[in-house]
Amino acid sequence: MKVTDTTESYLEKQQRKLEKHRAFIDSCQDKFRNALRDRIKPYESWLSGKSVLCIAARLGTEVRVFWEYGCFAVGIDLNPGGISETVLKGDFHKLLFPQNCVDVVYTNSFDHALYPDGFLVGIRQVLKPDGSFILEASRGIQEGYKFDSYDVNRWDYVSQVADRVERTGFKLISERPFKIPWPGVHYLWHC
Repeated sequence: MKVTDTTESYLEKQQRKLEKHRAFIDSCQDKFRNALRDRIKPYESWLSGKSVLCIAARLGTEVRVFWEYGCFAVGIDLNPGGISETVLKGDFHKLLFPQNCVDVVYTNSFDHALYPDGFLVGIRQVLKPDGSFILEASRGIQEGYKFDSYDVNRWDYVSQVADRVERTGFKLISERPFKIPWPGVHYLWHC
């Protein structure tokens, strides 16, 4: 796995992304919401009442899906698209939340982690000791995935992401492939 940007170029790119691709992102929201809803459904029995932090939540689609399952959920993103009822402005590399404060962390943006190990450590810190980490990662380059210029963290095989998460101390509970919004794997981890 390799990281392709400096901190400054990364921040600049992420700030421009939403404005440049807003129409495309808007057009994909319903499809993504429905697909994520289906992927989260198996957790319905234990999700209700949990607190969830959605990392790199853009316009808040992920947050709304967790609301549908009875969660207290909020997102964080460098560029939440102005004033948002669901997503706070913030850098997921520097989570400004207390330790052990959330039950679940969700992200599909490991490819945007400029500092992948620090990103995972930050997630561990905000999760409660019995917390869960839901990570959705794209397939790798050798598996046919084409990373774009906004993806600063790249891998050859999605299993490399899983290996890295496991080295951080998470225990893999389940993994399931998915196709929407891009081909990848849905992982559920516990602390």
